[in-house]
Amino acid sequence: MSSENNFPWRPDEGHTLWWEEQDEIYSADTIAATISQASTAVACRVYTNLELLCAHLCHLPPYSQRKQREWLDHMDINILSETRVDDLSTLLTTTAFNQLLLLESTTGKISRQEAEFMYALLSRDILIDIKSTEEEIIKYFRQKCGDNDADINIVDEFEEYYDPINVIFWYTRDTFLYRLLNKALREQDIDTLYLLRYFIRDLHLQIRKRHSAQQQQQLALAAACVMNDNTTTINTNNERIATVYRGQLMSNVEFDRKIRHNINGYFSVSSFLSTTVHENLAREIYAGNRSNGSSDTTAVEQSILFRIDIDLHINKFPYANISAESAFDDVEGEILFTMGSVFRIVSVHLNEDGDYWNVILKLTDEEDKELRILREFIKSDTVEPNPLESLVRLLIGMGRNKEAERYCLTLLDNLTFTCNLIDLASVFNNLGFIYQALSQYKKAIEYFERTLEIMLKYSLETETSAATVYNNLGSIYNDQGEYDESYTYYTKAVETELNMTSPNQRAIATYYSNIGNVCNVQKRYTEAIEMLEKSVEIRLKVLPANHPDMGTSLINISQVFNALGQYEKAINYLKKAFENNFNSLPPDHPSLSIIRNNLGQLYHRQGKFKEAREMYERSLEIQLKVFPADHPDIAWTYNNIAAMYGGDGDSTEALEYYHKALQIELHSLPLNHPDIAATYNNLASLLQERGNCEEALMLYEKALQIWLIALSSNHPQVALCYSNISSIYSEKGNDDKSMEYLNKALQIQMTSNGPEDHPDFAPIYRNLGRAYYAQAKFQNALEMFEKALEIWVKVLTTNHMTLALLYADISLVYDSLGEYDQALEYLKKSLETSQDSCSEICSGFAAKCNQLGTVYYKQGKIEEALELYEKSLEIQLKVLRQDHPNLGACYGNISQVHSARGDYDKAIEYLNQSLGIQLNSLHPSHPSLAVTYNNFGLVYYNKGQLEIALEFYDRSLEIQLNVLSSNHPDLATTYNNISLVYCACRDYEKAAEYLNKTLQIKLSSLSSDHLEVATTYSNLAAALYGQDNMTEALHCVQRAYDIHIKILPSDHPELLRNINWIKRIEDELVSTQQNVD
Repeated sequence: MSSENNFPWRPDEGHTLWWEEQDEIYSADTIAATISQASTAVACRVYTNLELLCAHLCHLPPYSQRKQREWLDHMDINILSETRVDDLSTLLTTTAFNQLLLLESTTGKISRQEAEFMYALLSRDILIDIKSTEEEIIKYFRQKCGDNDADINIVDEFEEYYDPINVIFWYTRDTFLYRLLNKALREQDIDTLYLLRYFIRDLHLQIRKRHSAQQQQQLALAAACVMNDNTTTINTNNERIATVYRGQLMSNVEFDRKIRHNINGYFSVSSFLSTTVHENLAREIYAGNRSNGSSDTTAVEQSILFRIDIDLHINKFPYANISAESAFDDVEGEILFTMGSVFRIVSVHLNEDGDYWNVILKLTDEEDKELRILREFIKSDTVEPNPLESLVRLLIGMGRNKEAERYCLTLLDNLTFTCNLIDLASVFNNLGFIYQALSQYKKAIEYFERTLEIMLKYSLETETSAATVYNNLGSIYNDQGEYDESYTYYTKAVETELNMTSPNQRAIATYYSNIGNVCNVQKRYTEAIEMLEKSVEIRLKVLPANHPDMGTSLINISQVFNALGQYEKAINYLKKAFENNFNSLPPDHPSLSIIRNNLGQLYHRQGKFKEAREMYERSLEIQLKVFPADHPDIAWTYNNIAAMYGGDGDSTEALEYYHKALQIELHSLPLNHPDIAATYNNLASLLQERGNCEEALMLYEKALQIWLIALSSNHPQVALCYSNISSIYSEKGNDDKSMEYLNKALQIQMTSNGPEDHPDFAPIYRNLGRAYYAQAKFQNALEMFEKALEIWVKVLTTNHMTLALLYADISLVYDSLGEYDQALEYLKKSLETSQDSCSEICSGFAAKCNQLGTVYYKQGKIEEALELYEKSLEIQLKVLRQDHPNLGACYGNISQVHSARGDYDKAIEYLNQSLGIQLNSLHPSHPSLAVTYNNFGLVYYNKGQLEIALEFYDRSLEIQLNVLSSNHPDLATTYNNISLVYCACRDYEKAAEYLNKTLQIKLSSLSSDHLEVATTYSNLAAALYGQDNMTEALHCVQRAYDIHIKILPSDHPELLRNINWIKRIEDELVSTQQNVD
């Protein structure tokens, strides 16, 4: 869920920004004359300003040597260009949601600029406007240089000789300053740029002044040419094009994405851009021409020669010939563009010798119109009279809350600023927002409440309104899982805003959206949709299509579709949200991590594990960069990654990530937060798979306790927990308890506001089906399985292994009902589905193959079972460690197939492999060991080695008596197997003793007419028959027949055996009576 916060926005209030200033003309150095004679001459240096002349004569250190910088072998500028996003298929609905989904860009994709460029320009404009001094930057330099004597000497020179007039010399000089500034611009390191803002402002303004002066001189020269009728030097017919060059090395990936496949697109540069009028210099030195044998050039990079055509009529982006001030003197003929220049990529082609790429750019005053409109919106939301507050607000919008906190606290210490109550309330509110984003909820609530106190105490009706604070408090409680409290505050925010003189429509849209989110979590879907639709309707009217708030709406709508189980629609909305946020937010914004995480969960549910893993990893990459290490969103991603590992069968990695998640959540969230319950539930599920049922049950109950407090007694999460608890009791053999919890789960689902075909129903229906099957209630089981199937075929891929397993379950039911054609049909479906799934090379798929093989084995399809077991083993040997318990289980299952084939030695070989793994990886009393000992017993029984068989059965029984309940079905199985050994030894009395124990368990844990009860009566009849106890034997056979006639078709072979067996015993009883008579 994505919850929205508000922080107060204010209008510009007539604040004059730095780019609106008029500059005095300092120089008459000309650029056009220099460029037009690039390869033959250098323009004369003309000084028309005394200060500039003095700067060169006096303000520079007399011993400074001008020398060429070492050429840089990687990009020292930040190039930003369009990145393509795949188109979305449309949805055929007619609501406001659909209008939002169908919004299309009016700007061609090839003409888009990245949002990162927009934020770089906004931050530049704000930083330059923040007051600074030379003393501040010198202090920073000394801290940065540390004990580096060479750099300290440079700082000393800077302190003595620096003046804004010679800023260009200092920029072009090969010192730490040049490298520091360009690195900060390239990486958008706000902290460093803030400390260098004094120098950046001077450099930008000097470039502007020189550009203005040089343009005026160019006009004067043009006029002189016209007067002299000389058109060969300057063409005045709107064709005044000059050319400069830049050589550069670029990585193949960067070149392909930003240049080669972006012809006619924008080439936007957020940093200062150095170029030269000398093509040879740019090509042979700075481009790293491959023909020169440079050892710095590698196979992963391309040599690029940029040719930049400048239409001298375009004055939007200042540039200047700085040869007169450059540390290189006139050697390089350097033309320097200020930050933010935009070029059009005209053409890209490889030169004839294949040494370098020729890239032709054209300076343009065009721009992405949609991004310009968005920039104006964000600028109006961000810019304040105090530029430091503007910076705080911009950083919050960019998701860079750590930096925002530092500058906000600096602002709070400014008593001149905070003596104004409106300003103080604004700072408090911003701090509350920041601390919420950093998951420091106590601090966040403290600052929001202090904001509200000022608002209410002094009746201040400003854009920092009480409604905003109510909304933000609601968002805090939402994050903490206190949804009723959250709903109350959101509702109060709407009421307060609507009662204001001029209600803020954008704010109202946010409040409606947040109410919709809470309703969605509480499964009040009708109200959720109503609120979200109101929000969308307002935003469609007042915001541009590419505004980030539109992306937030798309995320929130997707969550409703997710809650309703409509995964494809949810994915469509998330993809559209990603397209919006990618084009309107910085690339490491937290919203992008939320979208990726949500997509990962949806892909995971659909069985698209590769796509899910990619989404989780990219989400985590952003979160670790922008959040503190204990942020709950990181725990959320750890949880999802753990689920991926668990699905792959790597329980060790899964446990590690679940514990990481739990550690963060227990530290940063209230102890009754639903997210903690989710982690307990997931961890319990993993422990259950590992056979640790007691600890799993304890964690399920912890999760249940939290969900009952934080949510409601009829919430689907509670139903999920009931279902999971039921599975524990089922494994423990307590079928009554298992059915009790399953019915609780089903009751919640049936009374919820969700649709009857919600995916959350499916696993409950499946578990109920298996429970009914275990009780031989086959019609009930079939009904539940078919309900689960009806849901899953709508949301899962057609080759999902869950469908294969469900088809196998249905096949078993039909087989038990004697409807063999139907059983065979579903068995084929199961096999076809599982074969289509074989592309998933992961242990999760292998485990499902193992399960499916077991179903086939039970149906007597031993060859099909063996094929699946071997497929499972092949995968697991590739992806699991050699002592993983899943391998042991697989070896055990293969042994059963060989035993069924009569190849007992092969069966023992596989059982020994299974036992070796289990003894190394499981507790000595683990139930799985008991199963393996039982299987050994069966093989030796079939080989006729009865003493060895009995020894293994006794080992199995010893474990089971220690860890299982006294009426567990597995105990009954062992007692039954032991009875078979005694029957084979003709010790019918002992056999009957163990069969009576078996019958006692069956009758206590199953219904009296269960199929397994009938089987036990049949076996007991055989033991009694061996003791010549014909009367009791007949009674047992008749009981078996009474059960079979109720649940089996009239032509079932088992009924015929019962009838024959009854007739035989009756005949012997008659014969015995006749002999007595």
